[in-house]
Amino acid sequence: MKPTIEQELLGVRDKTHANEAFVQSTMEAIREQNTQQAFKKAIGNNRARRANRLNLLQRLRQLPATILIILAVLFTVSLGGGVYAAVRYLPALVRITHTSTITHDTKQYWVPAFSQCSSQGTQRFDVSQSAQLSENAVQRLIEARCETDTIDKFVSQIWPTYGTHKVWKSGDIIYYAQADVIGSLQSVSASSVTVNESSSGTSSNTFHVVPNTELTAYADGVKVPLHSLNKNSTVFVIMRVSQKYVRPNSNQEFIINPTPSEIGVIGLIKLSQPLKYYGSMQNDLTELPPCLNNPGEFCPSTAQIDVFPAGSEGAQNPDLSQPSSNQTKIISGQVTQLGASTLTLKATSGKDYTVATPTNALAAYNGTYAPIHGNTATLQIGSWVQVIYSQSPHTNSQTVTANQIQQIALLITGDIKDGQVTQYQP
Repeated sequence: MKPTIEQELLGVRDKTHANEAFVQSTMEAIREQNTQQAFKKAIGNNRARRANRLNLLQRLRQLPATILIILAVLFTVSLGGGVYAAVRYLPALVRITHTSTITHDTKQYWVPAFSQCSSQGTQRFDVSQSAQLSENAVQRLIEARCETDTIDKFVSQIWPTYGTHKVWKSGDIIYYAQADVIGSLQSVSASSVTVNESSSGTSSNTFHVVPNTELTAYADGVKVPLHSLNKNSTVFVIMRVSQKYVRPNSNQEFIINPTPSEIGVIGLIKLSQPLKYYGSMQNDLTELPPCLNNPGEFCPSTAQIDVFPAGSEGAQNPDLSQPSSNQTKIISGQVTQLGASTLTLKATSGKDYTVATPTNALAAYNGTYAPIHGNTATLQIGSWVQVIYSQSPHTNSQTVTANQIQQIALLITGDIKDGQVTQYQP
């Protein structure tokens, strides 16, 4: 039986370190991915997705995360014998330096300082001119995206993860903090917080504070009084979440119960922009981070649909067979030639990459899975795809063979609505 990702993650940890340190770092990475997914979508839908986003060790898809972000410098200072974590915000550095027109409908914005926000080193953004965004609006969207990235790191500093025992034992309850909802603050007291989760103000929800816990607030990385938060301030609501830890034996450690439980609110973090800049407007902004291990290439960071392998979560290429010394590489581009088993894509550099799959895998996708989306997700000439593959670090071959393929995905924009998708086009 194939091990779960939880078992794989925990199986490779350094056994000489405390287990809570390893799981803490794993949870921080997962929280970051969860927050990024929430941030990418319209604020009005956040509550409907909260149960999915809260899973502590949920299965992670091998997709390059769209980074949600804030330029910040983390530092610690000693205060009264304790350690105080703070974030110093530097939004003035996240500035558009120049723009260029890529196509009749796409404008590209260069923001070199954003690479300090992004774990992927992003410095470029594409914006559709049909979105009719002013340069000021684009600047605000970029600052908002940069701002949100540091939330998870900041949250883990201020509200650390802990368990029933210092060294976790089977049956212990693990408690962690989750940056759960972005909203417009309506009211706050020592016992509850009410926010509107949509820019229209039509989605109001009240969250109760964890019993016997002081609700704390932060702005610009500094602790502030609750009464200093004005009505309609944009805030991140920080929830305390619990999950059961189970250790089946001495060689396996993983959380077996996939369903976490919200206990209540423990904090608020004030954000710098109006709520609308954290919501669906973010779909108009496409990051262009460097492609992993493909120097000089850029891979649009968008929503995706699996083309191959397809059909189930965790599906794998049965023909994949590569030495462990190989490295994972990613390339994206527009399909210029397409067959039942092969495609050619033109990357952002202008180079052509030829990609082969097991017999008729591309035709199988178009015949079986594309119709699920009313054929709006049909792979065709002109589609944009992302290819993840294994290759020697000592070669930059533009030919990808069937036994090197890890994943091919179709790039789309925004959310799937009524089963229909819009394919990504720069």
